[in-house]
Amino acid sequence: MRHLSKNGSTPKKVGYTPKTVAILRRNSLELSSKGRNFSHYEGKPVEFAYEVLGIPYLTPDVVAILHSVRDNKVTNVQASHGIGKSHVSGSVLIPYWVFAVQGLCITTAPTERQVKQILWSEARKSYGLNKYKFGGRSGELFIKLNEDARAFGFTSRSTDSNGFQGIHKDKLLLIEDEACGISPEIDEGADSCLVGSNNRMLRIGNPLADGTPFAQACKRSASLVLKAIAY
Repeated sequence: MRHLSKNGSTPKKVGYTPKTVAILRRNSLELSSKGRNFSHYEGKPVEFAYEVLGIPYLTPDVVAILHSVRDNKVTNVQASHGIGKSHVSGSVLIPYWVFAVQGLCITTAPTERQVKQILWSEARKSYGLNKYKFGGRSGELFIKLNEDARAFGFTSRSTDSNGFQGIHKDKLLLIEDEACGISPEIDEGADSCLVGSNNRMLRIGNPLADGTPFAQACKRSASLVLKAIAY
């Protein structure tokens, strides 16, 4: 039932102007993009996985990977197929680097399926479960808190070493998933980005062919051998 005004007339319906609606919508988007600050977890990837992501258990192998990425400029992980190695990179390292380290993370893999349906499927899932506390926004191949704290992925076959040209950030993590299929040009381009003290690279895969950059890197330096992952 509508109430009459004092003079007996029906009051006009009061609404928002288009300008007010635009302001409210913009403020709502800004609020939804803001999450809690997790920068105090920088340097604590294992604690971030347990306490922020809610992962109940990490195997010693996974803990070793997380600590190696934290402590070493380059980490090479030899892992067989089907043991969840992309879970480590996608579910843990990508959100950790964006929301705790608050740096730039770039991932690549040889094929579109490996990028979109494997590595970034894990990243999207992890972010989606924690979006309410992370804030930011995401898409098929990106997660972004702000211009400095973000991650994106691309297929290594869709570009050449120039794809990494000019990428120099104080806090940078490069992930080569299924690294045995990464070409020398892409690997060299990625390696050229590692110029800062807080720059890191993770190569992870099964070194099937001896002549690949990944196999050669595993021979040049001590590499982690990943046996199994269970959560």
